[in-house]
Amino acid sequence: MMEGEFLIIPVLRDITLIHEPDSIDDFIIGAEADITHKDSKGADCFYFRIMSPKGLCRVLSSENILSGRAVFVVNEANMEKNLQLVKDKITGFLLSCARDTWEEVALAINCYLEWEYYDPECGICAFYLDTQKKIEEGIYTPSSLGIEDICTIVNTEETNALATKLPNV
Repeated sequence: MMEGEFLIIPVLRDITLIHEPDSIDDFIIGAEADITHKDSKGADCFYFRIMSPKGLCRVLSSENILSGRAVFVVNEANMEKNLQLVKDKITGFLLSCARDTWEEVALAINCYLEWEYYDPECGICAFYLDTQKKIEEGIYTPSSLGIEDICTIVNTEETNALATKLPNV
């Protein structure tokens, strides 16, 4: 790397659980990590599942296989400790995801978690690329996008089709 160049270093802002487990011994929970970089006000969402060993056994008994990507198997006595383990693990691998552009950072994180703007069939979603292009051209500024703009941008066939492909949790 040349002097004066810098890498965008991703930072975990927060984790949101889809719901709390009914039982600490047997659960599968969908979760969302809000990941950004230190100079950004916004964050991108990355999806994953947290499960107990019994939850893992239930998946294996019905599907016989589980891909290890975007899955954390935890075995602590309470959810706070389990969540801290997941936060620590995500924070650890984010250090290896620093890159020159946010798109490169997000694609590196996508190896571990499921990026909201990535479709395995076509790569980075056109919605994301189009919005970024309009920001670069000065048509949009991140702070100038109002709710009407966001609704207009999001109401596309591609976005609606992608919504049906969200991780099954």
